[in-house]
Amino acid sequence: MRHFLVSRQMKAEPTWDTLMNDAPPADDVTFLQLVDAERSLITSGVVVRRAPIMEVGLFDEALRNAQDLDLWLRLARHGARLSYQRQALLKYRCRPDGLTGDAVNSHRRELRIFDKIENSYDLSPQEREEVSEVIRNRRALLEFELGKLHAAQGDDQKSRESFVRADRLRPTWKTRTALWLNRLSPGLLKAICLRRG
Repeated sequence: MRHFLVSRQMKAEPTWDTLMNDAPPADDVTFLQLVDAERSLITSGVVVRRAPIMEVGLFDEALRNAQDLDLWLRLARHGARLSYQRQALLKYRCRPDGLTGDAVNSHRRELRIFDKIENSYDLSPQEREEVSEVIRNRRALLEFELGKLHAAQGDDQKSRESFVRADRLRPTWKTRTALWLNRLSPGLLKAICLRRG
């Protein structure tokens, strides 16, 4: 979410950040950039023509959430032009009790969308190879982040399961270190994850 003002509701006063500065200054948003989270869109801030949405089939009501991401992905695959308005025109508030939910739910939402892409999107063999590589890396990153979140909550079993999945997808020294700490010193791992937020 790099193109709007965002408020993260914490314990006290909300803090406002302008995230548009992190967005690339030019070019349209591509399907692979959306999958890889290099670029993102937000439902509340989108202006779109009716015809392309009708052509790709509207929101997928079978999805409990992340219907917007799925729709933007289908629009990008269909050849729709997706671009940013550089000026911040809205404010978006993220709250743990809102539809967006917490970071764990956010990661799980993305993982469900990856399942849908791999199982139901009509991709050419070359596209499938490219997309599969991006998704594998994103899955590894999300599983690693889930592992840290579970560790911070003191759930060593779920933390270990997430780190193992991350390591199987993309072995790195970070996942190996996290697995080692999870096994030998879960308290230290929890402290590290709490400190890094």
